[in-house]
Amino acid sequence: MLGAIINADQKRKALLKMRDALGITRSRIIGIGDGANDLKFMAESGVSVAYHAKPIVREKATHAINFVNLDGVLHLFHQ
Repeated sequence: MLGAIINADQKRKALLKMRDALGITRSRIIGIGDGANDLKFMAESGVSVAYHAKPIVREKATHAINFVNLDGVLHLFHQ
């Protein structure tokens, strides 16, 4: 196995670093995750999507997708 294991804090840090590099606000971020280790970066997102996720993630997310593919996220924002 190569590389480091990425934990919840590192995921959050990476999201914040990318946000700052792009100069965008929290409200412009969509965070998608499936496990408890995604909750920290999802909390930094304007919208969070639980994708075929564990119950705790579905509970805390803005939206949950359980029965369609990831492209189902597009339908949440299509006008």
